Amino acid sequence: MEGIKEWAVNLAICFIASSIVVYLIPKGKLEKPMNTLLSLFLLSVILMPFIEKSFDLDDLPKRREDFGIDLEDKAETVRDEMHYLMEKQGKAAVEILVGEKLKSLGLNYSEIEVITDIAEDSRIIIKDIVIKAELTEPQKQQAAEEIEKLTGIRPKFE
Repeated sequence: MEGIKEWAVNLAICFIASSIVVYLIPKGKLEKPMNTLLSLFLLSVILMPFIEKSFDLDDLPKRREDFGIDLEDKAETVRDEMHYLMEKQGKAAVEILVGEKLKSLGLNYSEIEVITDIAEDSRIIIKDIVIKAELTEPQKQQAAEEIEKLTGIRPKFE
């Protein structure tokens, strides 16, 4: 880590010095060669650690342990978060589809609840669809048939 800090400080100093030199370069025939020389100098400053191999990347696994990062826990947390977001987005999509179908049938509803689960192979499974609405039996029957055609799940009404 010290090598990186040292390189960053040297780089900052060189950029400041080169900006002063660019400001002081006289206009004319010498301007292009001086800019080229200055560019090569800055390029060498940037590449020097890679040429000298002063970054010592061999101890990266040790550094990871020093910071106490457990990559398996992080991966599991990210996976759980992804599953949650996918499930939430899937629920929202089904709610929108069912809501649009009910509206197209001219039926009013107060709430649509989609109950889902995530299988071991990360598939989202729709377990149930619950529609809260005040409908007559024929309306419920019609809506249930249409929603079952759309989703493959027969909804429940409350």
